[in-house]
Order: sequence, then structure tokens, then C-alpha cells
Amino acid sequence: MNFLKHLISILIVISIVFISACKQPSNLDKVSDSTDIENDTLKVEEDKFDDIGPKFSPDGKQVVFYSYRTSENPGSRIYIVNADGSNLRKLESEDNDGEHAEPHWSLDGTEIVYSNFGEKGSKLMIMNADGSNARTLVNYKDGGYHQWGGWDSDGEGFYFTYWDGVEDSFTPNIYHSRNGETRQITTDNKSLRCQTAQNGRIYFSKMSGSDNNPFIVYSSNTDGGDLIDLENESGIDLWFPAISSGQNLYLLDSADNIAFWSMDLNGHNNKKLGNVTGKKPFAMFYSLDHTGRYLAYNIIGTLGEDIHKLDIKTGEVTKLTDDK
Repeated sequence: MNFLKHLISILIVISIVFISACKQPSNLDKVSDSTDIENDTLKVEEDKFDDIGPKFSPDGKQVVFYSYRTSENPGSRIYIVNADGSNLRKLESEDNDGEHAEPHWSLDGTEIVYSNFGEKGSKLMIMNADGSNARTLVNYKDGGYHQWGGWDSDGEGFYFTYWDGVEDSFTPNIYHSRNGETRQITTDNKSLRCQTAQNGRIYFSKMSGSDNNPFIVYSSNTDGGDLIDLENESGIDLWFPAISSGQNLYLLDSADNIAFWSMDLNGHNNKKLGNVTGKKPFAMFYSLDHTGRYLAYNIIGTLGEDIHKLDIKTGEVTKLTDDK
């Protein structure tokens, strides 16, 4: 089985387990994602599910991520580390409930949006970059799931993925919230992982129903029209790309390694950025800094869940966090 396709399947399972676990009173400090892909098996080791989802601050000086390293509260919390690996700290927030995940910087770097997963659904929260003044950004419907989003070009509105989760159903669509008003962008119950780009378009994946290519990546205008199939444009299975610093980042699997590649926002001008660290690991989440030179990522593999920084110009890799 293709390595990337298998890992994507595993990640979907992990996401479902994560959401289900949030409904239970038990804590998640034993959840792991250390994996063994050989022979289609999933090997789980305790205390290996740590630092995930790095995002550079707009000025490139800090990286925000979520982590299970805390023992003070059950589940994940939001952390920041300097871009050189110094001054790792947990953001002390008044929001002490649920699991905190998937942080996003505001466009000016003064605030951070994140998803708070509780026993009944998740909502989008926002807090100051120092962890203070936590409050609800979007809660379209109580008990539903709000996650995977991005800011308007002016930073006043937020696009996100929502589904109601009734009877554990997974029927995601893209929504947009601005000035207290929320509108639905897609209606197919298959659209998820919405991202925004500097060209004013939104980018998201659609579930295709195909085992060979379960997700197709599209871009559209802000109303969901002018739909473009980026995989058809590029001729590449993009899976879950990352829109970052005006580029569309994705992964390509070869016999020896997995590599970071990028293309422009229209699906053209492909170029290799560098290889993922380690022997056949998998980069789960990744982002570029504002200069386009540095790429932060976390991995799944024998090295555990740490945040790394790749210097695209020199190929040098710096380990920003350590899960040991």
C-alpha cells in the first residue's frame, strides 16, 4: 500500500479517536502516534503524542503549536517556542476546559485562534498571544464541531469547517463568520480543512468516496464559486496541502524518503523544498515563515512527535522541541 495513503488513513482514524475521546472523562496523556507502517500495522507507544501543528508567527520569530506534554491539565494545551528553539512555554489561559488544538496566529500576530474540544463538540476560541483574554470566536451551534480554518484577507472574518456530529456523523462543510454573522459556503457535506490565501481565495479538500484518492483539493472564491480542481491542474495527488506564505505546500513519497514540495496557488511551478527528517517518517503539519526560507513541521515516526525547522536554502534541520 502507498505509504502516504496509509498514513492519511491512520491520521483520519486518530482524528476520530481524538474527537471521541474528548467526549469521555478520561485524560489523553497516554494517547500516542508513534507508528509502524510495515505490514499495514499501527504500533502505539505510550507518551509519544506530544508536539503538533507548528505555525510561524507573522514576523517569523515564534512558532505556536499544541502539545500533550502538560501534566497539570488533562489533554492538549497551546505552546509557543522561539524560532531558534529557545524559551519554550505553555500559554497560561483562563480557558481551562477541554482539549486545546490547531492554533492559528492573527494576521498581526497579537492573537491566537484555536479549537476547544469538549465533551459535546468543539468551538473556536481566541486569546491574546500571551494567553490572556480567552473568549469564544465562533460557536455556530452548540454541540457541533468547529475547526480547520483561516482568516479573511483583512483579518476581520474567519473561515472554518463545521459539522453537527449528530450520532457521530461526519458531514463537514465550509462556513464563514464575520461580525457575529455566520454563513454557509459549501453544502455537499464533504468539504473540510479550509484554508485561506493571499490571493483572496479559499482552499479546501473534498471527500471523493474513492479508496485510491479519498480527498480532492479545490480552490474557490469566497462564496464557494469558481471552483478549481487543483489536482487536475497540477496532476498531483495533494491530499492535505498547507497554504502558507503564498505557496501551496505538499508532500511527495519516494522509495527512499518523503519530501516537501511547493507549487503556486494556481497549481503550477512545482519545486522541491527538502526532505523530511528521519528514516521514512511522515510530516503531519507544516508551515513556512514569512520569508519562505524556513519550514516548521512535526513528524510521525520513530523519532517521536517533535517540532523541526528546515532551512530550505542550506538544508539544515534544527530541532525546536523534544518530546523526551
